[in-house]
Amino acid sequence: MKTSIFSLLIITIFLCSCQKEVSLEKSTGGGGSGSGLVACKDCIYIPMCDGSWYTYNDTLLGTAQIATDTLRFVKDTTISNLAFKKFLSPAQQSYTYASCNNGTSRVIAYNAVGAGGSSVTKIDITMLKANLAVNGAWTDTIVNPAGQQVLYTSTLEEKGVSRTVNGKVFADVMHVYVETGIDIPGFGFFLTNTSDYYYAKGVGLIEAIIEDPSSGTVLQHRAIKAYFIP
Repeated sequence: MKTSIFSLLIITIFLCSCQKEVSLEKSTGGGGSGSGLVACKDCIYIPMCDGSWYTYNDTLLGTAQIATDTLRFVKDTTISNLAFKKFLSPAQQSYTYASCNNGTSRVIAYNAVGAGGSSVTKIDITMLKANLAVNGAWTDTIVNPAGQQVLYTSTLEEKGVSRTVNGKVFADVMHVYVETGIDIPGFGFFLTNTSDYYYAKGVGLIEAIIEDPSSGTVLQHRAIKAYFIP
């Protein structure tokens, strides 16, 4: 049984914009007046600004594709009294709400449709806790349309490492490993996917690898090809 949320997670993983990260970040100014938000580059491992674009080479179950999207900042907003930025993804025709506070990058999407075609009322995922030490972990829980709990257990595997993607060397990278599973009442917990996400300083997501834990088959491999951040 594969969770249908992974496609949306890959789509939205690089849509995060941030409030100032306390221990890692240095404000560059900006943000909407009275919004409580600071400059779009303050979250240095997942920076996101209006007009940014990323081009990735995607391999989905052995089929090479090119995924391109241009992110558009819509407005500052609040959710549960917390400051967020709202982004439009023209290619996906969807909105994403993102924030970063004290090193924690978080993304929310509503009425999202995953790879299996089923709709989830709300997806609220913590993409990165940049201030954690190596091996620090956190868990997010989403309830799918069947009423099952989908658990995302993330571990900050590496910090400050070098990684080469499509021939380009990124010198300061954070690596997050995620195990995703479904808790089915009466049957227990089933691990459905494992994934590795790599975030480069000043860039954002540079690579994502999602695998079937039982076979080791790569379900999706996303590798950055080009990008622009204003």
